[in-house]
Amino acid sequence: MSTGSSSLFPQPFLEHGRALAVARDRSELARAICDFLGACADHGTVFLYEHRPDGSAVELVEVTATWDRSGRELLPLAMRYPWKDFPLRAFSATEGIRWLPASSPLPAEAEVWLTDLLHLRRAAVVPLKVDHRALGFILAGWRDDSEPPADFAPVVEALTTHAAHKLLYHRECEFALQQARQALQTAEEEKIFRNLAENAGDAIGIVEPDLVPFYVNAAFASLYGFDSVHDAMVSADLLLMTPPEERQRLEEEIIPQARAGMWKGTLQQLRQDRSVFTAAVTMFGIRDANGDLIGLAIIARDETARLELERSLREQAQLREELIAAQSRLIEELSTPIIPLTDEIIIMPLIGSIDTRRARNITRALLAGIRQYRARVVIMDITGVPLVDSGVAEHLNKAIQAARLKGAQTIVTGISEAVAETVVELGIDWSGIKTLADLQAGINYALALVGKRITAPGSQRSFTVPGSGLP
Repeated sequence: MSTGSSSLFPQPFLEHGRALAVARDRSELARAICDFLGACADHGTVFLYEHRPDGSAVELVEVTATWDRSGRELLPLAMRYPWKDFPLRAFSATEGIRWLPASSPLPAEAEVWLTDLLHLRRAAVVPLKVDHRALGFILAGWRDDSEPPADFAPVVEALTTHAAHKLLYHRECEFALQQARQALQTAEEEKIFRNLAENAGDAIGIVEPDLVPFYVNAAFASLYGFDSVHDAMVSADLLLMTPPEERQRLEEEIIPQARAGMWKGTLQQLRQDRSVFTAAVTMFGIRDANGDLIGLAIIARDETARLELERSLREQAQLREELIAAQSRLIEELSTPIIPLTDEIIIMPLIGSIDTRRARNITRALLAGIRQYRARVVIMDITGVPLVDSGVAEHLNKAIQAARLKGAQTIVTGISEAVAETVVELGIDWSGIKTLADLQAGINYALALVGKRITAPGSQRSFTVPGSGLP
């Protein structure tokens, strides 16, 4: 289970955002949402509404996709609940995220659902809405007291907003398909279809089997850069509105699939000014009562802005990753500095706590410093290390042994009274390591080891270690 310190941006956000973008129907869309919840929750279910035929109210609630960390199917997939009997109906029409349990007690039926059926201690209800039009909601749940990821709310709201718009688009397309087929049967139905198409925000066109335009709406004329619907009816050519590099795919793949049933995907298109844009296109065959093909319907939407947004998000994510990597390298360098004292002596002052990862960096930096400066003596100053326990001692021993294998002797300085007492109490064996109280003593001792000394002007006094010079 993710904790409040983890992050869903950028990687999970972009990964699951792309899955939402390529979802072909509402089932794939709901599954992509559940896959996202798998990265940050213990349970996730997508409930979608089925409205009454007149669209006035919700009639049924369907379990369109569900996921549980236990691997069990706690809610039957495709199960439909009557809206009036649905236990969570009081929380599903919220604005923004609703956290359960709230300050007030939950209704008994909701309590049973969340605790006894789904075994959740905490849950979030996230509505799927477009312009106050309720399409369903998402239930995310956790089984312990750990917090959701810190950026759960903004990320899930961004993804659900994208999902709701796409879900509405799918529903509008399905509705448009149904209405288009019915509209071609009678003149009255054609009038209904025209009213629907003329008020649609997407470009809608119908061409005859030989691709001659039969109908286009105002959005179609605007999208492809025609001055009017009449100009589009006269001049629109499906092949010429497609760049040359895409025409073979249009003729050999897309149109045959549309005539046989339906094709959905992205396609490069040309406006009248010859500018190119990427369109999300749905193309399907229209048949009469006898099953004979009488035309092709085309629904298109400009995807340029969405694709540009995704590209920008990818670039931002890459820049952020590069910045984090650079900061990590800088922190590692600052946490393990190497200071050359003489041609043969280097100092490594350590400040802060030492864990396994930092211990590896200390060893690597120490060996690199020995190689770079050809050091024979290393002074490792631990004055700034607040605690020396058995783990820290083991890490330091390994670093000292590695330095010895490189031919360098290590002196540990900065042994405070508290550290000395801790080492004795824990029974840590530092008998084979030269330890001194402070850095000054360590420097004097190191100089003596390499046959050098510090002499005050006009004085013959110096610090030496008889018989301890290095070869």
